[in-house]
Amino acid sequence: MEIVTVSLVAVVITTFLYLIFRDSSPKGLPPGPKPWPIVGNLLQLGEKPHSQFAQLAETYGDLFTLKLGSETVVVASTPLAASEILKTHDRVLSGRYVFQSFRVKEHVENSIVWSECNDTWKKLRKVCRTELFTQKMIESQAEIRESKAMEMVEFLMRNQGSEVKIVEVVFGTLVNIFGNLIFSQNIFKLGDESSGSVEMKEHLWRMLELGNSTNPADYFPFLGRFDLFGQRKDVADCLQGIYSVWGAMLKERKIAKQHNNSKKNDFVEILLDSGLDDQQINALLM
Repeated sequence: MEIVTVSLVAVVITTFLYLIFRDSSPKGLPPGPKPWPIVGNLLQLGEKPHSQFAQLAETYGDLFTLKLGSETVVVASTPLAASEILKTHDRVLSGRYVFQSFRVKEHVENSIVWSECNDTWKKLRKVCRTELFTQKMIESQAEIRESKAMEMVEFLMRNQGSEVKIVEVVFGTLVNIFGNLIFSQNIFKLGDESSGSVEMKEHLWRMLELGNSTNPADYFPFLGRFDLFGQRKDVADCLQGIYSVWGAMLKERKIAKQHNNSKKNDFVEILLDSGLDDQQINALLM
């Protein structure tokens, strides 16, 4: 009986060790550092992954493979390698990885960044390529960007000698540029915490924080269904808050268009004329 028990334990331990230490990566991948069990190469990246990538490129070449948790990643470390992936073989490698925190169904389905290469995505891309980001459109909005940058400079000059939260000033300026390009209006007034949409500011800040936070489910996808740290819920709440603010602006613009034939030279005008619905406009702007 003892021999049988010992044998079973030995088989279980051997199987367990095999599953941990076996190389489960697809064959034919570029070389790379040997991964640790379970965590892969995560602990080898340190606090400055970009520096570690540069060192790994010197050892393993333009393309190298990493194991991040249970996920296999191929890193392109030179312009030529990146061009091969993004240009030469773009159709084959056009799949988009959606971070676990941002897997909010309605947003992903209508987002030009996250959605699959389907008819909706092609429609959004066409609008961007032929309407939003043409040379003519970009040049016509140069005055807006210069004006908002000058407002920031003037604000800083008026507050010489006073304490200024430069991060918030730059953030407010960028959001106002964004607001004028999209809606032809400012979102914030620099230096006035109560101006504009405080709710919008809070949601945008929170989205930046969530975008920079680590989600273990990105390295161990089986955790994604549980949303253990509530990051996906936080993203969904932020998106809903931002959409509610934009929804009011879109509603105002639609009413104005019905009673006034004059047009504004901004993104919303183009998107409304393109026949996109509110959900598609929201997702495109985010």
